[in-house]
Amino acid sequence: MSYDFHIVRSKENPNRIEEWNAFVESEPGEWRIEKELSATNPITKEVITRQKKDGMPFAIWLGNPKRSPHGVVFDLSRGRVNISGHAIDTPNASDRTFAKILAVAKKLGAQVVGDEGEVY
Repeated sequence: MSYDFHIVRSKENPNRIEEWNAFVESEPGEWRIEKELSATNPITKEVITRQKKDGMPFAIWLGNPKRSPHGVVFDLSRGRVNISGHAIDTPNASDRTFAKILAVAKKLGAQVVGDEGEVY
């Protein structure tokens, strides 16, 4: 099971879709937008597809191809941006993906919080 990170603001001022879309669009070439995610089980060859119930797309950051060749999924849901920890070696600024998470949070006026509530 992976440990996830979340870009959050206060409940009174959650991340909003308009702000998130504007941010992603402000960095052309760094992001890919997908309405669904698919992966193939290497053993059974079963294709597993995930779509969001709210219909919002996934933003996939393409800035660390050596570590995550298919990109890192940033998932805006319920006012926070969620990032799976499997894409991060260590939660510190020397990890390229984690540094991007910190930069995104700063740009959105938010903070990065781990699954257990710790603030980075």
